[in-house]
Amino acid sequence: MMSVSMGRRLGMILFTCLFHAGVSAQDASPLTVTAAYTVESDQTGYPAGTVTDQVGKAELGLLFHTLQGLQSFDVDAHFDNYQYQTETDQDHTEANYTAGWKWAVTPRLTGNVDAMQAETPRASAIYGPGPNRQTQTHYSADAQYEVDGPWHVIAGVSQDKHSSQYTDPSNPDTQSNSEDLGLRYDFSSGSWIRLSVISVNGNYLSDGTAAFAATGDSYRQLEEDLRLHWLLRADTSADAYITQISRTDQYNTQLNFSGFNYGASGNWAITQRSSLVAGYLHELSIDLEPAALFTTRDALNWGVNWQIGNWVQLQLRQTLEQLGFRVQPGDSTNVRQDSSHDTSLALVWMAGRRWQVSAAVQQQEHSSTLAGQGYTGQQISLSTQLSF
Repeated sequence: MMSVSMGRRLGMILFTCLFHAGVSAQDASPLTVTAAYTVESDQTGYPAGTVTDQVGKAELGLLFHTLQGLQSFDVDAHFDNYQYQTETDQDHTEANYTAGWKWAVTPRLTGNVDAMQAETPRASAIYGPGPNRQTQTHYSADAQYEVDGPWHVIAGVSQDKHSSQYTDPSNPDTQSNSEDLGLRYDFSSGSWIRLSVISVNGNYLSDGTAAFAATGDSYRQLEEDLRLHWLLRADTSADAYITQISRTDQYNTQLNFSGFNYGASGNWAITQRSSLVAGYLHELSIDLEPAALFTTRDALNWGVNWQIGNWVQLQLRQTLEQLGFRVQPGDSTNVRQDSSHDTSLALVWMAGRRWQVSAAVQQQEHSSTLAGQGYTGQQISLSTQLSF
């Protein structure tokens, strides 16, 4: 069970969330405030032994949506506080958000402005006290113009940044800026196909964190991207993409690689009360520590949603993933291979228009040809959420 001090701290956090939610609830209807509290029992088995802990999570969420003529604005912000019963040095708070503005000058000239921040600890690489917080930020802006009927010209720019709270040799800080130009064709059925050319310029920001980044190296990546959205009916659709990438480094040319990324996903309405989601992806990348190795990642995920009555939903999810490490990008032999299998089952009860209660169980299995990297994990969680 949770310690008394831990319970008090989480109780105060939740009380604060509810207080502010009640105040905000008096504002205009476009704003929705959520306060949630989750208790999770976590047991992870490593080759060196088993680690068991109990985690309390208090969350404050702010959802904002408004439509003004041809413009729409959306904000989804979450502030999550994690408290550990045993590993108290892992206590932390995350601030995550997404924000978007869909603009239109005329019905033929439209665009989007988006921003995102995602914070997460990286427990496998701790180089200071507490979790090594990883922060991902993304900013983008694009415009599309209807040239003639179904044909649209699309152009955009974006910036992505990854940073660590402490120096992380295996995951150095990076920043990239990209520009893209493309052409999209819209079918009368609601489906579309798009071809884009994307130019990416990236830099390593944490000099000295990895042997190959010590020179202040930068890289350039060129992508030809083809995407298809196939709408079968309003509640059933499929998406597919294939991207040819070519990456070249300014100084360390041994890091250069090229190849194809591809994937597909779908959402099928089986019945009025059940649906199936599935997806597959293949990605190429590079890992810099302890030596430069080229990676291939293949991931397959699927899930089923069942609506049981008007107030209860059952959700099943499974993910299978393989990660291969190779000396050269064109090698077919892996010098190391990791695989993981993740299964989760969640029961969600809509206790009322404002209340939601959920219980979930998750099983994780991770294996590796590198000794000491395998583990198994089980998590059981109970969560309640109140919306205003």
